[in-house]
Amino acid sequence: MDINLVRKHEGRFWERVRRTTGCWEWIGAHSGGYGSVVFPGYPQVGTHRVAWALIHRRWPQRAILHHCGNPGCVNPDHLYEGDAKDNARDAKLHGVLPRGEKHGNAKLSDSEVSEIRMRYAGGEGSPQLAQAFGVTAAQIFNIVNGKQRGQAAVYIVLHCPVCASEFKRKRVDQLE
Repeated sequence: MDINLVRKHEGRFWERVRRTTGCWEWIGAHSGGYGSVVFPGYPQVGTHRVAWALIHRRWPQRAILHHCGNPGCVNPDHLYEGDAKDNARDAKLHGVLPRGEKHGNAKLSDSEVSEIRMRYAGGEGSPQLAQAFGVTAAQIFNIVNGKQRGQAAVYIVLHCPVCASEFKRKRVDQLE
């Protein structure tokens, strides 16, 4: 992108920004939650990249990320240049990654995951649960141990109703 072309249209660009004490919202076109603009001879570009470029007087070489997590924000104080690792960290921090049943590779619904955890805590084994839900025993193991679906394993101490000895079980009241 030609920074001189962007600077030529700077006045028109900032006219489409609603400035507040926090985020500066782009009030023009949006694509995927991000503000977008087209300059003559160039494809659509994110307004956060344009805002960053106007302040720094150069086109960014890497991704432009939001400290605020608001994809429509063009406040230069909220923007910074980062790499793919920074972008992934920010996406996780701001909760924009698809999780649980919304993840593209999810084989189980959130309610099925909760049911698996409750049935496992009730004594049902991984092989039986795997067969019932059409997944592998390894996946059941990962779900009940908090390695899949983002649930950390939390244990409580219970007492056997027959012999009163203590044993640990995963809590089922803090599930997704």
